[in-house]
Amino acid sequence: MKELVFQPASAVPLSTGRRQSFLVIHPSDGYCLGRAFFDELNEFVCFLIDEEFGETAEALHQGQYLAWASLPSERIILESL
Repeated sequence: MKELVFQPASAVPLSTGRRQSFLVIHPSDGYCLGRAFFDELNEFVCFLIDEEFGETAEALHQGQYLAWASLPSERIILESL
């Protein structure tokens, strides 16, 4: 299984056409789990932080987080066990 590679906030994730999970480092909340949101042209807009207990997802735009890393898919994790 590959190691997590953290990217600076100035870097943007690329659209892969499939749902991906990300670990996003927030300056006051620590790390958060979320997914990348892309517009109709597949340009990165923000990270949508996973909802907690029925709350609405929070959008984190560049400048609101410090770094991010793409998490491996469940399939990759299970294959490495």
